[in-house]
Amino acid sequence: MKSDATVETSATAIAAENIALQAPEKREELVEQMSKQLADPKVMGGSSALIARNLRANLKSLASNPWADTVRQQQADATKTATLS
Repeated sequence: MKSDATVETSATAIAAENIALQAPEKREELVEQMSKQLADPKVMGGSSALIARNLRANLKSLASNPWADTVRQQQADATKTATLS
């Protein structure tokens, strides 16, 4: 399946957001795993190396985005609340 650039951009952005929620020491392994999955022709196709580079670029952008940090904190708080109830 061949997707267009907007789908690829959105898919890698969403994947990066999910990876960013994980512990920092797990992120590189997740980037590698996710890039291979997204590179599957049945998913997005393309180069896993290019997808990994895009994931890393998105992670870097998220790390410097104060709004993304606020969302991560809200999600962590919601998880704590759900766990306690």
